[in-house]
Amino acid sequence: MQTDIGFRHWVASHGGVYVAPDAQTSPNPYLNVPDRDVVTTNGKHLTLMNPAYVLRQLMQSGFVARGRITSMKPLNPENAPDEWERQALLRLEQGEAEVTEKVLSDGKAAVRVMAPIRVEQSCLTCHGDQGYKVGDLRGGIDVTIPLEKSDEFASKEIQRLAINHAIFWILVMSGIGLIWNIGKSHIRQHELLTKKHLITQFSIDRAEEPVYWINESGLLSYVNNSACSLLGYAESEILNLHASELNPDHPRDKWAEHWGILKENGFIRFDAILKRKDGSTFPVEISANYLSHDGQEFDVAFVRDMSSHKESKIKIAHLTDIYAALSQTNKAIIRSKSRQELFDAIVRISVNFGHFRMAWIGLVDDATQAITPAAWAGEGIAYLDGLNVSADVDSPYGQGPSGQCIRAGEYRVAENFFGTQITAPWHQRAASFNFNSSAAFPLKNQGKPIGTLSLYSDTPEFFTADLIELLTEMTDEISFALDRMDLEASHRQHEAEQKELVERLMASNTELERFAYV
Repeated sequence: MQTDIGFRHWVASHGGVYVAPDAQTSPNPYLNVPDRDVVTTNGKHLTLMNPAYVLRQLMQSGFVARGRITSMKPLNPENAPDEWERQALLRLEQGEAEVTEKVLSDGKAAVRVMAPIRVEQSCLTCHGDQGYKVGDLRGGIDVTIPLEKSDEFASKEIQRLAINHAIFWILVMSGIGLIWNIGKSHIRQHELLTKKHLITQFSIDRAEEPVYWINESGLLSYVNNSACSLLGYAESEILNLHASELNPDHPRDKWAEHWGILKENGFIRFDAILKRKDGSTFPVEISANYLSHDGQEFDVAFVRDMSSHKESKIKIAHLTDIYAALSQTNKAIIRSKSRQELFDAIVRISVNFGHFRMAWIGLVDDATQAITPAAWAGEGIAYLDGLNVSADVDSPYGQGPSGQCIRAGEYRVAENFFGTQITAPWHQRAASFNFNSSAAFPLKNQGKPIGTLSLYSDTPEFFTADLIELLTEMTDEISFALDRMDLEASHRQHEAEQKELVERLMASNTELERFAYV
Protein backbone atom coordinates (compact mmCIF):
# COMPACT_ATOMS: atom_id res chain seq x y z
CA MET A 1 0.00 0.00 0.00
CA GLN A 2 2.85 2.41 0.80
CA THR A 3 4.18 1.81 -2.72
CA ASP A 4 0.75 2.79 -4.16
CA ILE A 5 0.68 5.96 -2.05
CA GLY A 6 4.28 6.79 -2.99
CA PHE A 7 3.52 6.31 -6.70
CA ARG A 8 0.42 8.50 -6.44
CA HIS A 9 2.53 11.18 -4.68
CA TRP A 10 5.06 11.03 -7.52
CA VAL A 11 2.35 11.46 -10.18
CA ALA A 12 0.75 14.33 -8.21
CA SER A 13 4.09 16.08 -7.75
CA HIS A 14 4.44 16.18 -11.56
CA GLY A 15 0.91 17.49 -12.09
CA GLY A 16 -0.25 14.23 -13.71
CA VAL A 17 0.92 12.26 -16.75
CA TYR A 18 0.16 12.95 -20.43
CA VAL A 19 -0.67 9.85 -22.50
CA ALA A 20 -2.11 9.15 -25.94
CA PRO A 21 -5.88 8.50 -25.71
CA ASP A 22 -7.03 4.97 -26.62
CA ALA A 23 -9.98 2.65 -26.02
CA GLN A 24 -9.03 2.13 -22.37
CA THR A 25 -7.80 5.66 -21.63
CA SER A 26 -10.22 8.30 -22.81
CA PRO A 27 -10.00 11.97 -21.71
CA ASN A 28 -11.23 12.29 -18.13
CA PRO A 29 -14.60 14.12 -18.29
CA TYR A 30 -14.32 14.95 -14.56
CA LEU A 31 -10.95 16.70 -14.85
CA ASN A 32 -11.53 20.44 -15.31
CA VAL A 33 -8.07 21.93 -15.65
CA PRO A 34 -6.39 24.01 -18.39
CA ASP A 35 -4.48 22.01 -21.00
CA ARG A 36 -6.23 18.76 -20.18
CA ASP A 37 -5.93 17.87 -23.88
CA VAL A 38 -2.95 19.05 -25.92
CA VAL A 39 -1.44 18.54 -29.35
CA THR A 40 2.32 18.14 -29.72
CA THR A 41 4.35 20.02 -32.32
CA ASN A 42 4.28 16.94 -34.53
CA GLY A 43 0.47 16.72 -34.34
CA LYS A 44 0.12 13.95 -31.74
CA HIS A 45 -2.91 14.24 -29.42
CA LEU A 46 -2.33 13.73 -25.68
CA THR A 47 -4.63 13.79 -22.67
CA LEU A 48 -3.75 14.44 -19.01
CA MET A 49 -4.25 11.57 -16.53
CA ASN A 50 -4.62 12.79 -12.93
CA PRO A 51 -3.16 10.66 -10.05
CA ALA A 52 -6.43 8.91 -9.16
CA TYR A 53 -7.03 7.99 -12.83
CA VAL A 54 -3.49 6.53 -13.14
CA LEU A 55 -3.64 4.49 -9.92
CA ARG A 56 -7.15 3.18 -10.69
CA GLN A 57 -5.95 1.80 -14.05
CA LEU A 58 -2.87 0.21 -12.42
CA MET A 59 -5.00 -1.48 -9.72
CA GLN A 60 -7.53 -2.72 -12.31
CA SER A 61 -4.66 -4.10 -14.43
CA GLY A 62 -3.15 -6.00 -11.48
CA PHE A 63 0.19 -4.17 -11.57
CA VAL A 64 -0.15 -3.08 -7.93
CA ALA A 65 -2.13 -4.31 -4.91
CA ARG A 66 -5.83 -5.03 -5.42
CA GLY A 67 -7.73 -1.92 -4.36
CA ARG A 68 -8.81 1.53 -5.38
CA ILE A 69 -8.85 5.23 -4.42
CA THR A 70 -12.09 6.58 -2.96
CA SER A 71 -13.32 9.85 -1.44
CA MET A 72 -16.34 11.42 0.20
CA LYS A 73 -16.23 14.10 -2.55
CA PRO A 74 -15.06 12.23 -5.67
CA LEU A 75 -14.70 14.02 -8.98
CA ASN A 76 -15.56 10.74 -10.71
CA PRO A 77 -18.77 9.08 -9.44
CA GLU A 78 -17.11 5.66 -9.99
CA ASN A 79 -14.78 6.52 -7.10
CA ALA A 80 -17.66 7.01 -4.65
CA PRO A 81 -17.15 4.87 -1.48
CA ASP A 82 -19.07 1.72 -0.69
CA GLU A 83 -20.50 1.37 2.81
CA TRP A 84 -17.31 -0.14 4.32
CA GLU A 85 -15.17 2.56 2.69
CA ARG A 86 -17.53 5.31 3.84
CA GLN A 87 -17.29 4.14 7.48
CA ALA A 88 -13.50 3.82 7.16
CA LEU A 89 -13.19 7.37 5.80
CA LEU A 90 -15.28 8.67 8.71
CA ARG A 91 -12.92 6.94 11.14
CA LEU A 92 -9.90 8.46 9.36
CA GLU A 93 -11.51 11.90 9.65
CA GLN A 94 -11.84 11.28 13.41
CA GLY A 95 -8.08 10.86 13.69
CA GLU A 96 -7.34 7.13 13.17
CA ALA A 97 -4.03 6.62 11.38
CA GLU A 98 -5.29 3.60 9.42
CA VAL A 99 -8.36 1.35 9.35
CA THR A 100 -7.91 -2.44 9.25
CA GLU A 101 -10.71 -5.03 9.42
CA LYS A 102 -11.17 -8.70 8.64
CA VAL A 103 -13.77 -9.21 5.85
CA LEU A 104 -14.97 -11.76 3.28
CA SER A 105 -13.68 -11.08 -0.24
CA ASP A 106 -14.97 -13.34 -3.02
CA GLY A 107 -16.04 -15.81 -0.33
CA LYS A 108 -12.58 -15.97 1.26
CA ALA A 109 -11.24 -14.44 4.44
CA ALA A 110 -9.20 -11.29 3.89
CA VAL A 111 -7.96 -8.17 5.64
CA ARG A 112 -9.20 -4.88 4.25
CA VAL A 113 -7.02 -1.82 4.87
CA MET A 114 -7.79 1.87 4.29
CA ALA A 115 -4.88 4.34 4.38
CA PRO A 116 -5.49 8.12 4.28
CA ILE A 117 -4.57 10.44 1.42
CA ARG A 118 -3.89 13.98 2.65
CA VAL A 119 -4.17 17.06 0.44
CA GLU A 120 -0.80 18.37 -0.74
CA GLN A 121 -0.11 21.55 -2.68
CA SER A 122 0.05 19.64 -5.97
CA CYS A 123 -3.44 18.17 -5.31
CA LEU A 124 -5.07 21.62 -5.45
CA THR A 125 -4.56 21.78 -9.23
CA CYS A 126 -7.45 19.34 -9.68
CA HIS A 127 -9.29 19.65 -6.38
CA GLY A 128 -8.88 23.33 -5.44
CA ASP A 129 -12.47 24.10 -6.47
CA GLN A 130 -13.78 21.54 -3.94
CA GLY A 131 -12.72 23.69 -0.98
CA TYR A 132 -9.80 21.53 0.16
CA LYS A 133 -6.80 22.95 1.98
CA VAL A 134 -3.32 21.48 2.33
CA GLY A 135 -3.40 18.83 5.05
CA ASP A 136 -7.13 18.00 4.70
CA LEU A 137 -8.23 14.37 4.30
CA ARG A 138 -8.73 14.02 0.54
CA GLY A 139 -9.76 10.34 0.63
CA GLY A 140 -8.11 6.97 1.04
CA ILE A 141 -6.57 3.97 -0.70
CA ASP A 142 -8.56 0.78 -0.03
CA VAL A 143 -6.56 -2.48 -0.36
CA THR A 144 -7.78 -6.05 0.23
CA ILE A 145 -5.21 -8.65 1.39
CA PRO A 146 -6.22 -12.38 1.39
CA LEU A 147 -5.61 -14.25 4.66
CA GLU A 148 -5.92 -17.92 3.89
CA LYS A 149 -4.59 -18.94 7.30
CA SER A 150 -7.47 -17.14 8.96
CA ASP A 151 -9.80 -19.84 7.57
CA GLU A 152 -8.37 -22.31 10.07
CA PHE A 153 -9.02 -19.83 12.90
CA ALA A 154 -12.61 -19.35 11.71
CA SER A 155 -13.14 -23.11 11.46
CA LYS A 156 -12.06 -23.58 15.06
CA GLU A 157 -14.36 -20.77 16.15
CA ILE A 158 -17.30 -22.49 14.39
CA GLN A 159 -16.43 -25.80 16.09
CA ARG A 160 -16.27 -24.04 19.46
CA LEU A 161 -19.70 -22.49 18.99
CA ALA A 162 -21.15 -25.81 17.81
CA ILE A 163 -19.86 -27.60 20.91
CA ASN A 164 -21.20 -24.86 23.19
CA HIS A 165 -24.62 -25.13 21.53
CA ALA A 166 -24.48 -28.91 21.87
CA ILE A 167 -23.71 -28.59 25.59
CA PHE A 168 -26.55 -26.12 25.97
CA TRP A 169 -29.10 -28.39 24.30
CA ILE A 170 -27.85 -31.43 26.18
CA LEU A 171 -28.45 -29.54 29.42
CA VAL A 172 -31.90 -28.41 28.24
CA MET A 173 -32.95 -31.92 27.22
CA SER A 174 -31.61 -33.35 30.45
CA GLY A 175 -33.63 -30.76 32.38
CA ILE A 176 -36.80 -31.66 30.41
CA GLY A 177 -36.21 -35.28 31.21
CA LEU A 178 -35.86 -34.45 34.87
CA ILE A 179 -39.14 -32.46 34.93
CA TRP A 180 -40.93 -35.22 32.97
CA ASN A 181 -40.00 -37.74 35.60
CA ILE A 182 -40.52 -35.50 38.66
CA GLY A 183 -43.16 -37.80 40.04
CA LYS A 184 -40.86 -40.84 39.91
CA SER A 185 -39.30 -42.37 42.93
CA HIS A 186 -36.25 -40.96 44.72
CA ILE A 187 -34.07 -43.68 43.21
CA ARG A 188 -35.19 -42.78 39.71
CA GLN A 189 -34.51 -39.10 40.39
CA HIS A 190 -31.05 -39.95 41.63
CA GLU A 191 -30.39 -42.01 38.52
CA LEU A 192 -31.47 -39.15 36.25
CA LEU A 193 -29.33 -36.65 38.15
CA THR A 194 -26.38 -38.97 37.94
CA LYS A 195 -26.94 -39.45 34.21
CA LYS A 196 -27.24 -35.70 33.68
CA HIS A 197 -24.03 -35.09 35.56
CA LEU A 198 -22.21 -37.73 33.54
CA ILE A 199 -23.40 -36.31 30.22
CA THR A 200 -22.52 -32.76 31.20
CA GLN A 201 -19.17 -33.83 32.58
CA PHE A 202 -18.45 -35.86 29.43
CA SER A 203 -19.29 -32.86 27.20
CA ILE A 204 -17.22 -30.38 29.19
CA ASP A 205 -14.28 -32.78 29.53
CA ARG A 206 -14.12 -33.19 25.75
CA ALA A 207 -15.06 -29.64 24.71
CA GLU A 208 -12.52 -28.05 22.35
CA GLU A 209 -12.48 -24.83 24.35
CA PRO A 210 -10.24 -25.04 27.46
CA VAL A 211 -12.16 -24.67 30.75
CA TYR A 212 -10.63 -23.90 34.18
CA TRP A 213 -12.46 -23.87 37.53
CA ILE A 214 -10.58 -21.77 40.10
CA ASN A 215 -11.66 -21.48 43.73
CA GLU A 216 -11.76 -18.37 45.91
CA SER A 217 -8.13 -18.89 46.96
CA GLY A 218 -6.91 -18.94 43.34
CA LEU A 219 -6.26 -22.69 43.23
CA LEU A 220 -7.35 -24.76 40.21
CA SER A 221 -10.13 -27.19 41.16
CA TYR A 222 -11.07 -28.58 37.75
CA VAL A 223 -9.68 -28.51 34.19
CA ASN A 224 -10.93 -30.25 31.04
CA ASN A 225 -8.84 -32.18 28.53
CA SER A 226 -8.30 -29.16 26.25
CA ALA A 227 -7.05 -27.10 29.19
CA CYS A 228 -4.38 -29.72 29.94
CA SER A 229 -3.34 -30.01 26.28
CA LEU A 230 -3.11 -26.24 25.86
CA LEU A 231 -0.60 -25.89 28.71
CA GLY A 232 1.19 -29.24 28.38
CA TYR A 233 0.29 -30.54 31.86
CA ALA A 234 -1.28 -33.80 33.00
CA GLU A 235 -4.47 -33.29 35.03
CA SER A 236 -2.76 -34.45 38.23
CA GLU A 237 0.01 -31.87 37.71
CA ILE A 238 -2.19 -28.86 37.07
CA LEU A 239 -4.80 -29.33 39.84
CA ASN A 240 -4.07 -27.25 42.95
CA LEU A 241 -1.62 -25.02 41.09
CA HIS A 242 -2.26 -21.36 41.76
CA ALA A 243 -3.59 -19.30 38.83
CA SER A 244 -0.58 -16.98 39.08
CA GLU A 245 1.70 -19.90 38.15
CA LEU A 246 -0.03 -20.06 34.76
CA ASN A 247 -0.38 -16.31 34.21
CA PRO A 248 2.95 -14.53 34.81
CA ASP A 249 1.27 -11.13 34.38
CA HIS A 250 -1.18 -11.86 37.23
CA PRO A 251 0.89 -12.30 40.42
CA ARG A 252 -0.51 -14.05 43.51
CA ASP A 253 -0.89 -10.82 45.49
CA LYS A 254 -3.29 -9.49 42.82
CA TRP A 255 -5.69 -12.44 43.05
CA ALA A 256 -7.87 -10.93 45.80
CA GLU A 257 -8.41 -7.81 43.67
CA HIS A 258 -9.37 -9.92 40.64
CA TRP A 259 -11.75 -12.04 42.74
CA GLY A 260 -13.48 -8.96 44.15
CA ILE A 261 -14.08 -7.47 40.69
CA LEU A 262 -15.35 -10.80 39.32
CA LYS A 263 -17.71 -11.36 42.23
CA GLU A 264 -19.11 -7.84 41.91
CA ASN A 265 -19.64 -7.94 38.11
CA GLY A 266 -20.29 -11.67 37.59
CA PHE A 267 -18.32 -11.69 34.31
CA ILE A 268 -14.98 -10.34 33.05
CA ARG A 269 -13.36 -10.71 29.62
CA PHE A 270 -9.70 -9.76 29.24
CA ASP A 271 -6.51 -10.53 27.32
CA ALA A 272 -3.65 -12.30 29.07
CA ILE A 273 -0.41 -14.23 28.54
CA LEU A 274 -0.36 -17.87 29.72
CA LYS A 275 2.74 -19.94 30.43
CA ARG A 276 3.03 -23.58 29.35
CA LYS A 277 4.77 -26.28 31.37
CA ASP A 278 7.87 -25.92 29.15
CA GLY A 279 8.08 -22.19 29.99
CA SER A 280 6.90 -20.86 26.63
CA THR A 281 4.16 -18.22 26.61
CA PHE A 282 1.30 -17.35 24.26
CA PRO A 283 -1.56 -14.80 24.07
CA VAL A 284 -5.12 -15.76 25.09
CA GLU A 285 -8.55 -14.22 25.65
CA ILE A 286 -10.13 -15.24 28.99
CA SER A 287 -13.86 -15.13 29.73
CA ALA A 288 -14.15 -15.38 33.54
CA ASN A 289 -17.56 -16.22 35.09
CA TYR A 290 -18.48 -16.09 38.78
CA LEU A 291 -20.29 -19.23 40.01
CA SER A 292 -21.67 -19.99 43.45
CA HIS A 293 -22.64 -23.66 43.87
CA ASP A 294 -23.37 -25.85 46.87
CA GLY A 295 -21.75 -23.43 49.31
CA GLN A 296 -18.63 -22.99 47.16
CA GLU A 297 -17.54 -20.13 44.88
CA PHE A 298 -15.62 -20.51 41.62
CA ASP A 299 -14.11 -18.52 38.79
CA VAL A 300 -15.15 -20.57 35.73
CA ALA A 301 -12.76 -19.42 33.02
CA PHE A 302 -13.10 -20.18 29.31
CA VAL A 303 -9.83 -19.61 27.44
CA ARG A 304 -9.30 -18.96 23.73
CA ASP A 305 -5.82 -19.21 22.18
CA MET A 306 -5.18 -15.98 20.22
CA SER A 307 -1.80 -17.00 18.74
CA SER A 308 -3.07 -17.27 15.15
CA HIS A 309 -4.85 -13.93 15.36
CA LYS A 310 -1.76 -12.23 16.79
CA GLU A 311 0.49 -13.87 14.18
CA SER A 312 -1.77 -12.52 11.41
CA LYS A 313 -1.52 -9.00 12.83
CA ILE A 314 2.27 -9.29 13.13
CA LYS A 315 2.53 -10.58 9.56
CA ILE A 316 0.52 -7.63 8.26
CA ALA A 317 2.72 -5.24 10.25
CA HIS A 318 5.90 -6.80 8.81
CA LEU A 319 4.53 -6.58 5.27
CA THR A 320 3.59 -2.95 5.85
CA ASP A 321 7.16 -2.24 7.05
CA ILE A 322 8.68 -3.81 3.93
CA TYR A 323 6.26 -1.96 1.64
CA ALA A 324 7.46 1.26 3.31
CA ALA A 325 11.10 0.22 2.86
CA LEU A 326 10.46 -0.59 -0.81
CA SER A 327 8.89 2.83 -1.36
CA GLN A 328 11.82 4.57 0.34
CA THR A 329 14.27 2.48 -1.72
CA ASN A 330 12.72 3.76 -4.95
CA LYS A 331 13.10 7.33 -3.69
CA ALA A 332 16.74 6.69 -2.74
CA ILE A 333 17.44 5.25 -6.20
CA ILE A 334 16.16 8.47 -7.79
CA ARG A 335 18.18 10.73 -5.45
CA SER A 336 21.49 8.82 -5.24
CA LYS A 337 24.34 10.00 -7.45
CA SER A 338 26.82 7.21 -6.65
CA ARG A 339 26.96 3.58 -5.58
CA GLN A 340 28.17 4.44 -2.09
CA GLU A 341 25.42 7.02 -1.58
CA LEU A 342 22.85 4.42 -2.66
CA PHE A 343 24.33 1.67 -0.46
CA ASP A 344 24.38 3.94 2.61
CA ALA A 345 20.74 4.86 2.00
CA ILE A 346 19.62 1.22 1.53
CA VAL A 347 21.00 -0.05 4.87
CA ARG A 348 19.47 2.93 6.71
CA ILE A 349 16.10 2.29 5.06
CA SER A 350 16.27 -1.42 5.95
CA VAL A 351 16.73 -0.59 9.63
CA ASN A 352 14.54 2.52 9.96
CA PHE A 353 11.60 1.42 7.79
CA GLY A 354 12.01 -2.38 7.54
CA HIS A 355 12.77 -2.54 11.29
CA PHE A 356 15.56 -5.09 10.88
CA ARG A 357 17.99 -5.36 13.78
CA MET A 358 20.99 -4.88 11.51
CA ALA A 359 21.69 -4.55 7.78
CA TRP A 360 24.91 -4.47 5.78
CA ILE A 361 25.97 -4.54 2.14
CA GLY A 362 29.04 -6.59 1.28
CA LEU A 363 30.93 -6.53 -2.05
CA VAL A 364 32.88 -9.52 -3.34
CA ASP A 365 36.54 -9.20 -4.40
CA ASP A 366 36.92 -11.11 -7.70
CA ALA A 367 40.55 -11.95 -6.93
CA THR A 368 40.24 -13.20 -3.34
CA GLN A 369 36.46 -13.97 -3.23
CA ALA A 370 36.33 -12.14 0.12
CA ILE A 371 33.05 -10.34 0.85
CA THR A 372 33.87 -7.00 2.46
CA PRO A 373 31.36 -4.66 4.17
CA ALA A 374 30.70 -1.52 2.11
CA ALA A 375 27.77 -0.03 4.10
CA TRP A 376 26.05 -0.89 7.40
CA ALA A 377 23.40 0.30 9.87
CA GLY A 378 21.48 -0.83 12.97
CA GLU A 379 22.26 -2.46 16.29
CA GLY A 380 25.22 -4.82 16.50
CA ILE A 381 27.39 -3.32 13.77
CA ALA A 382 30.38 -4.29 15.93
CA TYR A 383 29.62 -7.79 14.62
CA LEU A 384 31.26 -6.69 11.35
CA ASP A 385 34.63 -5.83 12.96
CA GLY A 386 37.13 -8.31 11.53
CA LEU A 387 34.31 -10.40 9.99
CA ASN A 388 35.42 -13.17 7.62
CA VAL A 389 32.90 -13.95 4.86
CA SER A 390 33.77 -15.46 1.51
CA ALA A 391 32.17 -16.53 -1.77
CA ASP A 392 34.79 -19.31 -2.16
CA VAL A 393 33.02 -22.68 -2.19
CA ASP A 394 36.09 -24.33 -0.60
CA SER A 395 36.37 -21.84 2.28
CA PRO A 396 34.75 -22.59 5.68
CA TYR A 397 33.58 -18.95 5.58
CA GLY A 398 31.90 -19.48 2.22
CA GLN A 399 29.12 -21.80 3.35
CA GLY A 400 26.88 -19.18 4.98
CA PRO A 401 23.95 -17.31 3.43
CA SER A 402 26.18 -14.60 1.85
CA GLY A 403 28.61 -17.01 0.17
CA GLN A 404 25.84 -19.26 -1.14
CA CYS A 405 23.90 -16.20 -2.31
CA ILE A 406 26.83 -14.92 -4.39
CA ARG A 407 27.48 -18.29 -6.01
CA ALA A 408 23.83 -19.08 -6.78
CA GLY A 409 22.69 -15.55 -7.58
CA GLU A 410 19.63 -16.14 -5.40
CA TYR A 411 18.56 -15.30 -1.85
CA ARG A 412 19.56 -17.57 1.03
CA VAL A 413 17.95 -17.66 4.51
CA ALA A 414 19.07 -18.92 7.94
CA GLU A 415 15.70 -19.34 9.66
CA ASN A 416 17.32 -20.15 13.00
CA PHE A 417 20.77 -18.53 13.10
CA PHE A 418 22.04 -20.60 16.02
CA GLY A 419 20.26 -23.78 14.96
CA THR A 420 21.93 -24.36 11.59
CA GLN A 421 25.47 -25.43 10.71
CA ILE A 422 25.78 -23.07 7.73
CA THR A 423 26.23 -20.17 10.20
CA ALA A 424 28.41 -22.14 12.66
CA PRO A 425 31.63 -20.11 11.95
CA TRP A 426 29.83 -16.98 13.22
CA HIS A 427 27.84 -18.38 16.20
CA GLN A 428 30.29 -17.19 18.84
CA ARG A 429 30.66 -13.77 17.21
CA ALA A 430 26.86 -13.28 16.97
CA ALA A 431 25.98 -14.61 20.45
CA SER A 432 25.85 -11.17 22.09
CA PHE A 433 23.88 -9.45 19.30
CA ASN A 434 20.56 -11.40 19.44
CA PHE A 435 20.63 -12.36 15.75
CA ASN A 436 18.08 -15.19 15.60
CA SER A 437 17.50 -15.26 11.84
CA SER A 438 19.25 -13.79 8.81
CA ALA A 439 18.96 -13.61 5.04
CA ALA A 440 21.19 -12.56 2.16
CA PHE A 441 19.87 -11.16 -1.14
CA PRO A 442 22.06 -10.77 -4.26
CA LEU A 443 23.03 -7.39 -5.68
CA LYS A 444 23.79 -7.72 -9.39
CA ASN A 445 25.54 -5.57 -11.96
CA GLN A 446 24.92 -6.42 -15.59
CA GLY A 447 23.43 -9.72 -14.43
CA LYS A 448 26.48 -10.75 -12.36
CA PRO A 449 26.29 -10.95 -8.53
CA ILE A 450 28.72 -8.39 -7.11
CA GLY A 451 27.59 -8.40 -3.49
CA THR A 452 24.78 -9.04 -1.02
CA LEU A 453 22.30 -7.18 1.14
CA SER A 454 22.40 -9.07 4.47
CA LEU A 455 19.54 -8.57 6.95
CA TYR A 456 19.22 -9.73 10.58
CA SER A 457 16.18 -10.12 12.86
CA ASP A 458 15.85 -10.96 16.55
CA THR A 459 12.91 -13.26 15.69
CA PRO A 460 13.49 -16.88 14.53
CA GLU A 461 11.82 -17.80 11.22
CA PHE A 462 11.19 -14.11 10.55
CA PHE A 463 11.60 -14.30 6.77
CA THR A 464 8.22 -15.53 5.48
CA ALA A 465 7.52 -16.18 1.80
CA ASP A 466 5.69 -12.85 1.46
CA LEU A 467 8.59 -10.91 3.01
CA ILE A 468 11.13 -12.70 0.82
CA GLU A 469 9.13 -11.81 -2.30
CA LEU A 470 9.09 -8.11 -1.38
CA LEU A 471 12.78 -8.08 -0.38
CA THR A 472 13.67 -9.77 -3.67
CA GLU A 473 11.76 -7.04 -5.50
CA MET A 474 13.66 -4.45 -3.45
CA THR A 475 17.11 -5.86 -4.33
CA ASP A 476 16.08 -6.25 -7.99
CA GLU A 477 15.34 -2.50 -8.00
CA ILE A 478 18.78 -1.82 -6.48
CA SER A 479 20.46 -3.98 -9.14
CA PHE A 480 18.58 -2.11 -11.85
CA ALA A 481 19.83 1.17 -10.35
CA LEU A 482 23.43 -0.09 -10.45
CA ASP A 483 23.04 -0.91 -14.15
CA ARG A 484 21.58 2.55 -14.76
CA MET A 485 24.50 4.20 -12.97
CA ASP A 486 26.95 2.27 -15.17
CA LEU A 487 25.08 3.38 -18.27
CA GLU A 488 25.09 7.02 -17.16
CA ALA A 489 28.81 6.80 -16.35
CA SER A 490 29.45 5.33 -19.80
CA HIS A 491 27.50 8.17 -21.42
CA ARG A 492 29.48 10.73 -19.44
CA GLN A 493 32.77 9.12 -20.47
CA HIS A 494 31.68 9.00 -24.10
CA GLU A 495 30.74 12.69 -24.00
CA ALA A 496 34.08 13.56 -22.40
CA GLU A 497 35.96 11.61 -25.08
CA GLN A 498 33.98 13.34 -27.83
CA LYS A 499 34.65 16.72 -26.26
CA GLU A 500 38.39 15.94 -26.03
CA LEU A 501 38.43 14.82 -29.70
CA VAL A 502 36.70 18.01 -30.85
CA GLU A 503 39.17 20.13 -28.87
CA ARG A 504 42.12 18.25 -30.39
CA LEU A 505 40.71 18.69 -33.91
CA MET A 506 40.18 22.39 -33.32
CA ALA A 507 43.74 22.72 -32.04
CA SER A 508 45.05 20.87 -35.13
CA ASN A 509 43.06 23.14 -37.45
CA THR A 510 44.47 26.21 -35.71
CA GLU A 511 48.02 24.86 -36.15
CA LEU A 512 47.40 24.10 -39.83
CA GLU A 513 45.98 27.60 -40.41
CA ARG A 514 49.08 29.13 -38.77
CA PHE A 515 51.39 27.27 -41.16
CA ALA A 516 49.21 28.18 -44.12
CA TYR A 517 50.00 31.90 -43.60
CA VAL A 518 53.73 31.43 -43.10
